Amino acid sequence: MYLDKDPKSIMKMFDRIAPKYDFINNLISFSKHIEIKKEAINMLNLQNDPNYRVLDLCCGTGDMGQIVKEQFPKIQLFGADFSSEMLKIASKRNKNIQYYRCDATNLSFGDLTFDCVLMGFGLRNIQDETKALSEILRVLKHNGKFLHLDFEPECKYVNLYDKIIPHLVRIFVKDIRPYIYLLKTKNEFYSNNEMIEKFEDNGFGFISAKKFFFDSISCQIMKKY
Repeated sequence: MYLDKDPKSIMKMFDRIAPKYDFINNLISFSKHIEIKKEAINMLNLQNDPNYRVLDLCCGTGDMGQIVKEQFPKIQLFGADFSSEMLKIASKRNKNIQYYRCDATNLSFGDLTFDCVLMGFGLRNIQDETKALSEILRVLKHNGKFLHLDFEPECKYVNLYDKIIPHLVRIFVKDIRPYIYLLKTKNEFYSNNEMIEKFEDNGFGFISAKKFFFDSISCQIMKKY
């Protein structure tokens, strides 16, 4: 059940849950995830410049890109994901964002293309994390920024959260296996400090970090030298 993070299996899983993905995200975050993403994006100090390019990687249904475009309408915004069903929803939501279906470990963009790359809740679903980080580094311009956002496994409320969420999800979806998988990967993922160390080991420089929502979600902002 996806635990080996086989790319094809993960892609099929996200294709299958795409229609209810936004609804379930609102449910399991108690409608806080958009607010958290806005706060994290504000930490980037983006430039509302038509020559400024941002990539929303593993964009899913496109909510992070939408936040950026609403706040910085002049920015060139691109979204990329390997789930065609997620991209269908993103494309309907955001008509002024260019979307591409591609794997995070093999991006279809040239070197030094982007001023900033966003990745929200995506890296822990990628089998070859090192290759994905190498691709992010490749497409970033020098001094470009990388924002990573995901659950914080060291949160002291994690056990309570994991007990509640399956029961909530079960009310609305028949097959909760994908969400059990997502909970499991959340708990097995890196802590904030481990994440920073991993990024630094893969060529990034540290800018800042922050935790949100009772320390249950962490954000790291890195740079390419």
